[in-house]
Amino acid sequence: MQPDEFYDSQAATYDQMIPFDKRLVAARAFVHRLQQHLAPSPIQSAIDTATGTGLYALALADLGIRVTGIDLSTNMIQQARQRSATLGLNVNWITGSMTETHLLLPASADLVLCMGNSLPHLPEAGLAICFQSFSQVLYSGGTLVLQLVNLPRLLATNTRKLATTEKDGITFERYYQYQTPNDPQITFCIRRTDPNGQQSISETTLLVLTPEKITNLLKPAGFTIITILDDTAFQTGSQTTFDSAASQTLLIIAQKC
Repeated sequence: MQPDEFYDSQAATYDQMIPFDKRLVAARAFVHRLQQHLAPSPIQSAIDTATGTGLYALALADLGIRVTGIDLSTNMIQQARQRSATLGLNVNWITGSMTETHLLLPASADLVLCMGNSLPHLPEAGLAICFQSFSQVLYSGGTLVLQLVNLPRLLATNTRKLATTEKDGITFERYYQYQTPNDPQITFCIRRTDPNGQQSISETTLLVLTPEKITNLLKPAGFTIITILDDTAFQTGSQTTFDSAASQTLLIIAQKC
């Protein structure tokens, strides 16, 4: 499936598969730590690309930051809009591709986020276009934050199972499929089993990205001061440098010139 089709098919039960309330607490803590990391530069406006059901956009809005959430999936944006209404938070929701962020919005942000391993959904040719688009909507000195799963480590350790969760009688199994440790792409799969035992499987392709490849594409787009951290450690308050062999996820923080 294409990413929009994949996430359209998951939107109605996505926050059951990955419990929203628990994730929102973690997202608020992440945003707080990011503010501390970027201090004394304030975050007054932000764009959350590939926002999904709006997790980080809502965490930012909760702090009074002016936020736009963008996602390719119409159904995900619908879920996000419902979430913001329930929480009483003001977010500008837009359906669109993160490669076209600059066409959807003017240069209007101190911060652009691309979280939740969203970047690998792009084809390789789309990466440079995406970074140029992010650069165009950031003010000079603005910050780009990318969060990714360390897929090369996953391949090297032959890890295939991601997680199995159950909510309201529905079982969700998330796993990966690939052939060799050198595969440039892997397949991300979700198997959903309903209370009657009926199963459905949705699949989409992920591009295997290294920090080096991302850094080499960020620089021509006008980003400097590129910091690569262990994402899990950052979320617990540490500034641990990313370790390609040990870190499960990574966080790339880059500043626009």
